[in-house]
Amino acid sequence: MPRTVAVITLFAAMLAGISLANNSSLIAEPDPGPFIRWEKFYDRNGNPLPGNPQDDVGADSLFFKWYGVLDTLYGCPKSEVPDPAPVSCRARFAFLDVQTRVGMDPAGTYIYEVNGTTLRRHSTSDGSHTDYTITNGSSACRADGNYLYVPVGDVVYKYTLTGTLVSQTTLDITPHQYNFSLANDTVWCGTDTVLNGYACSNFTGGSITADATWNVGGGSPSPAFVAWDGRYYYVVWSGNASSTFKRFNPNRTLSASGTASVDARGLMCVGPGVRQAVLDSRLPAILCG
Repeated sequence: MPRTVAVITLFAAMLAGISLANNSSLIAEPDPGPFIRWEKFYDRNGNPLPGNPQDDVGADSLFFKWYGVLDTLYGCPKSEVPDPAPVSCRARFAFLDVQTRVGMDPAGTYIYEVNGTTLRRHSTSDGSHTDYTITNGSSACRADGNYLYVPVGDVVYKYTLTGTLVSQTTLDITPHQYNFSLANDTVWCGTDTVLNGYACSNFTGGSITADATWNVGGGSPSPAFVAWDGRYYYVVWSGNASSTFKRFNPNRTLSASGTASVDARGLMCVGPGVRQAVLDSRLPAILCG
């Protein structure tokens, strides 16, 4: 395994309010002392790894479930966009099936997977999992941090995070089995390059129509997964070991286009405002092997 080094940022508090009284006493405010903040982990080439290996996933990376691999989560730094090449970043996973399409909550704490009526919640920190039983499911699942959205044909079943049914809502399309995502409080799904967007707040039962449409443009072989980190949307195609990958601005105009070296069954990232890395340049970094 590559040697990992940690960047430690040290802050030392300065004595303040020093004054002389009667030429015989030195008065100072209490010194709170130094404290240590762990910021990022890097590989031997200086590239940021996807989060602290002892923590949940980090906000500076993208994460993928790879077709055919059941025991590993893959990730890469966002600096690799638009040509990400994900590598193993979390072992000890136990995915239910090679074809399931998974989703991560915006905090990056859990990955959710559905296979039939089994709902599996995976911890991103160590791969441990908890199983629940749901009433209806297929092989796809997305999470918004409060609820799970599980498509079966043209019906989306909305569950609590522990599998209790909240509602079932019929869409005006039957999305392709790989083309179902949740990003920026919106379910995005479709049958080709045009995605329909449905606000999560509208999944209350009955039938709904799209609130927005989004043409993600051409690619190969099939548009599949959308993720959102508060700054960009990321879209990956799936079906080949090398597939189209695109980054879009918040207004969903194209920002960059490239190729992802992964046959994805899930594209994930931490949502906006969660554990954003802040590096302090006032003191030199201490490298720990």
